[in-house]
Amino acid sequence: MSKLSVLPLLVLATIPAAAPFDWEIVGSTDGSQPTARHEAAMVEFQGKFYLMGGRGSRPVDEFDPVTETWTEKNFPPIAMHHFQPVVFDGLVYVICAFEGGYPNETPVDHIYTYDPLTDDWDQGPLIPRERNRGAAGVVVYGDHIYVVGGNTQGHDGGFVAWTDRYDPVTDTWTELRDAPHARDHFVAAVIANKLYAGGGRQTTQPNPTTGTVGPVDVFDFSTGQWSSAPTPLPTERAGTMTVAREEHLLIIGGESGSMAHYDVEALDVNTGEWLVLPDLVDSRHGGGAVLYEDAAYVASGAGNNGGSPELTSQEVLLLTSLLVESEADLISNGDFDDGLAGWTDGGGASLDFADAGVGAPSVVIQDGFVTKSAAADFQETYTLTCVYEAIGSTGTASIGMEYLDANSNVVGSDKVAVANTTQLSSFTLTGTTPVSARAIRVELYADGDRTLRVDDVVVVETPAEVVRLGTPANPGVMQSVTGPVLGDVWDPAIDHTDFFPAAPLDFLAIGFAPANLSTEFGTVLLDVVLPNLLSGPAGVPFAIPLPLDPAFVGLNLYLQGVSVDGTDPVLTNALDGTLQAP
Repeated sequence: MSKLSVLPLLVLATIPAAAPFDWEIVGSTDGSQPTARHEAAMVEFQGKFYLMGGRGSRPVDEFDPVTETWTEKNFPPIAMHHFQPVVFDGLVYVICAFEGGYPNETPVDHIYTYDPLTDDWDQGPLIPRERNRGAAGVVVYGDHIYVVGGNTQGHDGGFVAWTDRYDPVTDTWTELRDAPHARDHFVAAVIANKLYAGGGRQTTQPNPTTGTVGPVDVFDFSTGQWSSAPTPLPTERAGTMTVAREEHLLIIGGESGSMAHYDVEALDVNTGEWLVLPDLVDSRHGGGAVLYEDAAYVASGAGNNGGSPELTSQEVLLLTSLLVESEADLISNGDFDDGLAGWTDGGGASLDFADAGVGAPSVVIQDGFVTKSAAADFQETYTLTCVYEAIGSTGTASIGMEYLDANSNVVGSDKVAVANTTQLSSFTLTGTTPVSARAIRVELYADGDRTLRVDDVVVVETPAEVVRLGTPANPGVMQSVTGPVLGDVWDPAIDHTDFFPAAPLDFLAIGFAPANLSTEFGTVLLDVVLPNLLSGPAGVPFAIPLPLDPAFVGLNLYLQGVSVDGTDPVLTNALDGTLQAP
């Protein structure tokens, strides 16, 4: 390391950076464009996008992403808006839409279907009057359509937390458990076996764009239970557009107060962490969004709060290098949806099926404990996260990890005595297993008159090398093969397949402290005062020899790439490395 030259990283950043991973406006090859509209929606079917709905009489607009052309299609039988279309059995279903003008819009009585192949609309069955509403979230899971939230009175109150399951084959409606929070003006999404309801508001007069809802509510299809994600939407807003991409829930644009938003934020549903993605080119709300070939597309909407200007633009963001797969959870049933199955309990431990917030169910411990074990590697770092609530004046409440050897003897531990809280709070604990450890045991404990309530327990192996994109996010294009192993050569390289493919030169900065400094050149992710700097041909792995010295086990190093193509430098992601034993 001492042989590396020392230069400030920002010496390179003297020229405005290119932004190959920002949102870009999608034009058309023939000059066509979609119909201006807002309170609209978009859905993908067989490789084409269908933009529909919006206030007033608006046709369906079809976009072909291969030819990059828009084609005007048929008008719906009535003017509908404020709905989330879904594809089921070859048809686009419109369920729980609004019709009429602001502020007393009324729910559309019937289901409507659209056949993209024939360009035909049909009126479907009546929706039960007592469960009808507009501005709801609608998703397909299995053989059913699920409707969540919405509003019965347009923009004049009437927001609901209802959840319904609809069977299109039998035309049967089933009322399910209410969501933890009422909301309207949002878009729902499915990830794995769960429905996610994020964004939105509780719309009422005289200030309809206030009353935004922060928590993200989560419905487990396998148990029929609701909970909430451990962290709320950082930038609360409604009229959002949403897409799901693997374990990430993207909430795009929206409105709140007196503004339309450029904001794009992604929730990693495995870790509960939010990532800030690049801003939209145009602020917008009430438009449509789809995921297609690992890119998010958004179209139409209003460019300010309220209904104007109505937009005709479409934007796209490539997600491949912006969203990184999170580590797998070692703890099964950490949300206690299957009760205490797999957990060992002693003393007072019970389940709480509270409706509000996280807690459907959670475990409550009074003068007792619950534990759960999982296999682990020695000299590896693990992170435990959960949400908890603690009350009581005497006694102890603690959350921790015990490290067990091959004979299940405790050979080390990391535990934290938690203080009392007035609401469910996030908890994070990181620890490294000893040489003799072969397993981790999570322990949740309370004695005296302390009561500890816990939910959403997650344990992940903190990898030796973590890809960190920063906030706002840099392109995630730098990775290594070997990782930071003592006695070996760490080999980070920048992938130029889609990132500055003509770049002749790469730089690598090495620091001993992380940072997150947003600049016009990208986000600086390590201490920039005196970083070590390497340079080499673009795309060729750097070589960082690591000494074979056990004293360095656990030392943290931070790497960040800089690529230069002529006069255009740009910063990449960071690699946060923890030096590992061979």
